[in-house]
This record gives sequence, C-alpha cells and structure tokens, in this order.
Amino acid sequence: MPLPDQLKVSSTRNGLSVVGTRLSVIGENSAHAKEWALQNGYWFTINVVLVGLFVVMLLAYVMQMNVVTAGGYKVKLMNDKIVSLNESNAALMASKSSMEDQSAIISFANSNNMVEAKDSMAMFQSGGVALQR
Repeated sequence: MPLPDQLKVSSTRNGLSVVGTRLSVIGENSAHAKEWALQNGYWFTINVVLVGLFVVMLLAYVMQMNVVTAGGYKVKLMNDKIVSLNESNAALMASKSSMEDQSAIISFANSNNMVEAKDSMAMFQSGGVALQR
C-alpha cells in the first residue's frame, strides 16, 4: 500500500486533524491502474451475483420447507380423521352386529308391539300408519 507523500495537518480545539492527503500511485494513469480498476469491477460484479444467488437459494429453501411442513400438517390431519372414522366405524359395526342377532330383533319388535307384515314390498309410514304400496 503506498504511503502519502504529502500530509497536511491542522490543529483544532480537539486536537490534530488531517486536512488533506495525496497518495502517490506509480503510473496513476497507466494501463496497470486501469487494469486494476477493471478487475475490481469484475470482482464487485461477481460478488453481487453470488450474493443474489445466495438470496435466491435461501428463498427457495424457505419456500420448500414451508411446502413440506404444510404437507406434513395435512397428512397429520387426515390421519387424525382416519382414526376418528375408524372408531365410529367400529362402534357402528358393533351396533350392527347386535341388531343382526335374531333374538334381539324379535325382542325389540315384541317390546314395541310390532306385527309381521306379510307379502309387502315396502312399508311407508304416514301419520303413524304403515301403508303398503
């Protein structure tokens, strides 16, 4: 790093301050200085592109993790729904199996004063009266 060849110092109330510096660069207007400036411009561009690429990749990662988390949440909700439906299905199957028992059906019919309907295709209730159609 080149050193200043001229340094002007002035005194102030708070102490000394640098008024101006002049750096001496060998061949200030030479091709070497222009090449150095051009290379610095390339490095700046490369750094900006790399930072931009990093930001894009970070955003893609965050978005992907959001999708994965939301998908996992939906799967958990569906599994919970399946469990509750299986429980209600088991209860309904137990109720159905108890109703299929002939002796239980006969005792239910007798306790509710029901009579057997012979040769009927369908029974419809209208105002407490069973009609045959």
